Amino acid sequence: MCARSAQRGRRPREHPPLPRGGRRGARRLAPRCARGRRRGHRLDADDNAVVVLESIHRCREEGDEVRAASLRGVREVGGAVIASTLTTVAVFLPIVFVEGVAGQIFTDLALSVVFSLSASLLVAVFFIPVMAARSPELLMGQMQAAAAKEAEERGADAESAVVNEPTVPSRARSSNAGTFRAIFEPWRRLARRWRESSWVRRLLSLPFQLLLLPYWVVRTLVHLLLWFVLLVLKVVLGGLLMVGRLLGRALSRVIGLVLSPVFWAFELGFGGVRKGYELALAAALRNRALVLIIAGLLLFGSYKFLGRIGTELIPEVHQGELIVDLTFPVETTLSETAKRVREIERETHAIADVQETSSLMGVRDAVSEGSGKGANTGEMTLILAPNSDVVQQEAVVIDALREVLNRQPGLAYEIRRPTLFSLRVPVEVELKGDILDDLKRVSREVEQALLSVTELTDVSTSLRRGYPEILVQLDRDALAARGLNARQVSDAVRQGILGEDATAFRSLERRIDIAVRLDRADITNREGLESLVVKGRKGDEPAVMLASVATISPPTEGPSEIRHIEGTRVVLVEATPNGVNLEDAVASVYRATQSIRLPPGVTMQVTGQSIEMETAQRSLFWALLLAVFLVYIVMATRFESVTSPLVILLTIPLAGVGVIGALVLTNIALSVVVFIGIIMLAGIVVNNAIVLVDYIIQLQQRGMTRRGAILDACSVRLRPVLITTLTTIFGLLPLALGLGAGAEIRAPMAIAVMAGLASSTLLTLIVVPVVYDLMGAVGGEATSD
Repeated sequence: MCARSAQRGRRPREHPPLPRGGRRGARRLAPRCARGRRRGHRLDADDNAVVVLESIHRCREEGDEVRAASLRGVREVGGAVIASTLTTVAVFLPIVFVEGVAGQIFTDLALSVVFSLSASLLVAVFFIPVMAARSPELLMGQMQAAAAKEAEERGADAESAVVNEPTVPSRARSSNAGTFRAIFEPWRRLARRWRESSWVRRLLSLPFQLLLLPYWVVRTLVHLLLWFVLLVLKVVLGGLLMVGRLLGRALSRVIGLVLSPVFWAFELGFGGVRKGYELALAAALRNRALVLIIAGLLLFGSYKFLGRIGTELIPEVHQGELIVDLTFPVETTLSETAKRVREIERETHAIADVQETSSLMGVRDAVSEGSGKGANTGEMTLILAPNSDVVQQEAVVIDALREVLNRQPGLAYEIRRPTLFSLRVPVEVELKGDILDDLKRVSREVEQALLSVTELTDVSTSLRRGYPEILVQLDRDALAARGLNARQVSDAVRQGILGEDATAFRSLERRIDIAVRLDRADITNREGLESLVVKGRKGDEPAVMLASVATISPPTEGPSEIRHIEGTRVVLVEATPNGVNLEDAVASVYRATQSIRLPPGVTMQVTGQSIEMETAQRSLFWALLLAVFLVYIVMATRFESVTSPLVILLTIPLAGVGVIGALVLTNIALSVVVFIGIIMLAGIVVNNAIVLVDYIIQLQQRGMTRRGAILDACSVRLRPVLITTLTTIFGLLPLALGLGAGAEIRAPMAIAVMAGLASSTLLTLIVVPVVYDLMGAVGGEATSD
């Protein structure tokens, strides 16, 4: 039974008397009641300080002197605070070692939480007790009233129950007076000795006294200066401290006045909740098998719904910005590309909600770019007007933009959103083989199959139309007969096509290089290349035409790019999910391509973000197991037991009931962000069970029976469990509402944590006591007197 219930005259349950009977026994037990009062550690770094300050406040309510209350308060809850912090740190540490995109997102978060919790632990254990001892009046105003009432019950004067420490000015005055007396103490000692000595000794010591006179004068002046400086510092600091105390007292009174109706309403409603919970818990303890069956059905039913939840790597972020990649026919020149892009921009400006556009056309050298971009490509960026529903706004703009782009002949395009990380395409079909013709045929079949899938959009292949090419095959025998080599022929072809600087023209300070090359018509013409003259290294060697030393094939269309993965030629077919999660999109790809027959030597594999998602989920799964193991080690060390932590670990699957239900109801996919929230829950939800089990064990050690300890501990700990749960849920509510930019990443994690914490708390208050009682019954402990 807690001291608070004893003060209110609550009738105790039937169990053996507590040690150190009477009020003193209650005083010794009350701080231990506060040990787990706020132990359900939230993500806030101030929970440790709250636990310590509450313990000190309870000690002051029992009549302890300020300094004694600070020492005893931190001593009583120090172990609990350290254990609670270590459980949360144990959860966040494995996230540091997570690989892939999950590690990129949450490594910094995990490190910041670990270091901030460590700092808050040091502040709570060392700084808060000192501040409480130095500023007792900043504690709750009811403390003096409670102490006075307790003193009256003991027959003492109420004034003596309140600890009256000297204020800062009084302490400063007494300290200053002592310092001032100490400065002139040597002079007083010298005068006293002079009066008590004989005239002969006075006469003999006079020269020595005169010799030491300058030293005594300088020493006195230095001490006076130091005393004056210290006096000024004490006055200034004392004044600032007094002002701070007055402001703190005024602020606490204002806050208490404003929140007093809330406190009154909470106390009024909490009484009924506690009575109802006590009746429900007593009924659950009488029907343990029924409670376990219901809990098992809830777990089984919720995990059956797990298959209905889709998966994705990270939620798509909507920032009101769209990027359009444009690819015109390969023969399109840069000027034509710029003209058509400007035309598309004018039509895009007419779309509602499009606030700003910018475009980039072509590159200088497509070969040096190496990314498929050239004079026939462009990129357009759209900035949308601010809107409360960005998702719907982007969908409307994309539909209107597709109508504009589909009117452009020969245009291939892809609409995408800016990404936070360098991720692969969401859906990617990888075709491997050595024969390019087979890859072309299969890629066209896969592309047509994906175009018929409504769950996919922006289907494209890496085998786009390439530049026309002419194959020149050298005749080694003809080259040797004419004294030429392959290097000379390739240099001549390169100079004829790309040109060579022959001379330079100077205009004032400008130098203009003049390059000589073949006419463009001859470059794209077979006959023009056949007449290209190849000269030897020496000027006296006869020149020959290219046709006499090489065979020139007719112009053909070459591949736009040649990709290799692990030394094998690869063709990629890419697509984007259209309103579905990544798992459903990948499943639709498998269904659409299962009827395609692959030629010998060609393999097909679905890759893209699904591979990264599998890597991240596997890494996060091992991180979750490591976090649970570390939490178990911390609890086993705290309770010095192997079985008690197992009871507490039941809260983790109970939290899964709420997480799965929330994901199904809100239609949120299981992403890396949600998985991080589940790992965080492993360190948060166990604290409510720690609160219950810790206090049950304490009461049993004080002589209570198992059943009586369970009923009393759960009733006493109901308030801190509910308070910590509600504060965490309300703290995450702004994130769950999805307000502001980037809310798509924060909201799923907040919803998962809120739902898991709520379900775990409600089920923990019933299931954990029942399981603990059942384990005690199996172990042969006494249930009642």
